[in-house]
Amino acid sequence: MEAAGVLVRGENGPALIPEVTQQDPTQFHLKAATIITASESGDIVGFYHSHPDGTTALSVQDTRSMRIGGRPSWPGLTWLVLSVINGRCVDMCAYMWNSDRREFLSVAVLIDE
Repeated sequence: MEAAGVLVRGENGPALIPEVTQQDPTQFHLKAATIITASESGDIVGFYHSHPDGTTALSVQDTRSMRIGGRPSWPGLTWLVLSVINGRCVDMCAYMWNSDRREFLSVAVLIDE
């Protein structure tokens, strides 16, 4: 089953706001209520989703959902893709919009403990 949700920077640090009603194992849909909950929890800084038994490369569906009219649907936010193999996260890649190249490019992920 695909996991998805919103990345938030709140008063107490980073948080994940999950989309808990995933039904489709190959696609994710974030409900408005999830995004509202996330915005009430802090600043939305990105979105995450998994690729069960797949890589962290963006799928065709990913790139469609990340754009509206050829532009980013959520400008300035990070999209984090997790590779999950046999139920375990084995890799992750973050993507951000590059306005010069007009595409999403991978960026470094820094984890502050």
